[in-house]
Amino acid sequence: MKIKITYLVSELRRSGPINVLLNIIKNVDKELFNVSIITLSQESNDSLENEFTKRKIPIYKLNTSRVGSLLIGPYKLKAQLQHIKPDIIHTHSFRADLFLRFINIDIPKVTTVHSFLKKDSKLNNGFLLGSIMYPINLSNLKRIDYPIACSKSIKDYFEHIIPHMSFIRNGINLEIFNPDKPKLRNNFEEWNNFKYIFISVGHLSKRKNPLQIIKAFINSKRVHDSLLIFLGDGPQRNLCMAQASEINNIIFEGRVNNVEEFLLHSDCFISASLSEGLPNSVIEALASGLYLILSDIPPHSEIVNMDPSNGSLFNSNNISTLVKILDNFQSKPLGIDRIKRYSLVKKELSAYNMGALYQQLYFDVIKNTPPNK
Repeated sequence: MKIKITYLVSELRRSGPINVLLNIIKNVDKELFNVSIITLSQESNDSLENEFTKRKIPIYKLNTSRVGSLLIGPYKLKAQLQHIKPDIIHTHSFRADLFLRFINIDIPKVTTVHSFLKKDSKLNNGFLLGSIMYPINLSNLKRIDYPIACSKSIKDYFEHIIPHMSFIRNGINLEIFNPDKPKLRNNFEEWNNFKYIFISVGHLSKRKNPLQIIKAFINSKRVHDSLLIFLGDGPQRNLCMAQASEINNIIFEGRVNNVEEFLLHSDCFISASLSEGLPNSVIEALASGLYLILSDIPPHSEIVNMDPSNGSLFNSNNISTLVKILDNFQSKPLGIDRIKRYSLVKKELSAYNMGALYQQLYFDVIKNTPPNK
C-alpha cells in the first residue's frame, strides 16, 4: 500500500519554498507514495499551481483569508485531513504550522524550515510584527515531530533550541541548469561588447540587498568594461533604478521565464543577501558553471566551502570588500571549471538527491510511528 503524504502550504506562489516542494514531489517514487496538497489561501497571479496540476497532483483549497483564517481555518483543515487520511503531513509555511497547532489530529508531522526565522521575520514583516511572529513560529516548530532544515547552517543555528532538528539540503533540477546546454547567442549578441557579464537573480528587496551590489559595481573598475544584470522585481526596484540611472551598463530585466539562458551567457553571479536558507538561485548559478561572489552569511559560506575555488565571500556590512573582489575579477571561468561546478551540484545539491533523502525520511517516519497512530 502506498504511503500517503499531504503537503500543507499557505499558497503555491512562485517562491523558493514552493520550488523546493515541486522538486520534492517530482523526485519521490509515485509507485511508493501518494501525494496531495492542501493550500490555505487563494492563489495569486504569480502561482505555480499549474506545475502541480499538470502532474495530476490533487490540490485541496481551503480559501481562507489571512485576516480571519485563524477563526475558521483550523476547523476546515481538520475536516480536510480527516477526509484525505494521510499517513504524514509535511508543512512548508508559518501559517501551516500554526494551523496544525490548533487542531488535535494524530498524524506524524514533518516541516521544512526554509530560513533562520528570527532575522527573516523582521526583514520580511518589519521589526514589530517580526518580533511577534518569531516566538510563535519557534513554539510551533518545537511541536513538530520532524523539523528539517533546508541547510546545515540552519540546523546548526537551531542546535540548542530545537535539538531534534535535522537537515536535508535544497536541490535543483539539473535538466534545466547545465553548462553544456546550447547557448542561444542571437538573443545575447549585444553582450559581446562587454569584457565580463555579472548577474544577480532574486527579489529586489531589503533582504536581498541589491543596492549594495549596484553601489559596489559603480565604484569598481568593472563599471568601465562590464555589464551588470538584475533578474527579478520587488519593492526596491525603483530605488535600484534611480541608483543606477546614470550608468548604461546596469540593466533590470524584471521577471523572466528563461533564467537559465541568462545564466549560461554570464560569467559571474553576485548576491549581497542579508539572510537565506539555502538559496536555489545560487545553486542554479553554480550548476550553470558561474563563479560566485556572495555575502558572507552562513548558507552562502556553506555552498562556497564545498569547494572554495568556486567563489568569494565578502563582508555584507562593508562595501569596500565587494569592490575589491570586483576589481580583481580578471578572467572568465574556463570550460573545465564550469563542468566541475556542475558536477559538484550534481553530487551534493541536485533535486534528485534531495527527493531521495526526503523519501528515506518518510520511510523512517512510518517505521517509527506506533501502530495506533
